[in-house]
Amino acid sequence: MAFPLIADLFPGGSLAPATSKSKFQDWLSATLLLLGDGASTKNARAALGVGAINFRNRLVNGGFGIDQANAGAAVSISTTTRTYGPDQWYAAGTAAAGVFTLTRQADAVRPGKFRLKVSVTTADASIAAGDRYYFGQAIEGNDVADWNLGTSIAEAVTVSFEIESEVTGTYGIRVTNAALNRSYVGTFAVSAANTRETKHVTLTLDNTGTWAIGTNVGMHVDICLAAGATYQTTAGAWAAGNFHTTSGQTNFMATIGNDMYFADMQIETGSIAARVVENVPYALELARCQRFYAKSYNQGVVPGAVSRLGELSFASTTTVLSAGTTNNFCVRFPAAMRTAPTVSLYDSINGGSAGNIAVGGVSSAASATASQLGECGFGAITNNSGGSWTATFSGNLHYVANARL
Repeated sequence: MAFPLIADLFPGGSLAPATSKSKFQDWLSATLLLLGDGASTKNARAALGVGAINFRNRLVNGGFGIDQANAGAAVSISTTTRTYGPDQWYAAGTAAAGVFTLTRQADAVRPGKFRLKVSVTTADASIAAGDRYYFGQAIEGNDVADWNLGTSIAEAVTVSFEIESEVTGTYGIRVTNAALNRSYVGTFAVSAANTRETKHVTLTLDNTGTWAIGTNVGMHVDICLAAGATYQTTAGAWAAGNFHTTSGQTNFMATIGNDMYFADMQIETGSIAARVVENVPYALELARCQRFYAKSYNQGVVPGAVSRLGELSFASTTTVLSAGTTNNFCVRFPAAMRTAPTVSLYDSINGGSAGNIAVGGVSSAASATASQLGECGFGAITNNSGGSWTATFSGNLHYVANARL
């Protein structure tokens, strides 16, 4: 099928029904074809470059396919401290109250794709004013610098996603700055229980306030599961403060066993969501995630596990390494990180918590830290064991580098 230009419909600037009608029909058919979902649509989009990767989605890992820290295991959220599930996706709750989990889960409807499962494991049936439960993502300032936040030309953005929930009702979605003192709340409704629904929420960006660019937090995008009056405001307007939702918020946390699923999270410029979800290749999405969190373990291996696959090792044949001294050891991260990260070292032979490496064989673990840290790697390991590592010692280890926002 030909794809005529608008100008071709009315040659010479005049309306000639007999000649332009068929061209208009062709144009209309082509347009409708691009909005479809079948094989012909995919072919047409490919021919025109529609749906090509242009990074219109500013969320990293919007398809939840990367989960370096947990490898698909459930992560329990029980405090106000942000805790990470799949890469870049954090959640927080209320201490000594309700508990929920985040789990990356294979999408049974779409083989090869994933979704985020949110499950209530301890209910909070009576939400106090200061209670709040939410999950979201912090977007790096570099990735939203062109949105002109805090200026008179700030743009509108649209968040889109698929949701399936056991609990119908109204939920809040917000954008806020790094200081959490400027908030814009929108809402969406779950209309039918246990049914996939597609949601589009347009949020107007801020003309004032302080919004960071560069490598710091440029914007938070959060979805509210439940929140009390302290965190409620009016939808559709900017407010000075830290708000998550409105007074009409549904309490998803009310019952143990409540489940909710999210897929294809996307935020992009404009008030109209693209029909086509941006599909970032796995290797590229992994590299984007590794700007914030990287590890030497294979993908699918949880940090702290016993694994010698891909381990790092070093040896010294002439030097006794005294306590508090360093051994040169050059490590390069798989991607340049957002900033010099916090590096945790792990014993690859014995496994266990961060802070130890294997020294001198399979049964000896010693306390050590990475030093000479930079955005692209680290250059030495410091002996923190309190005793000397003897001459001809060897070290075996894994690392995790964390530069999350």
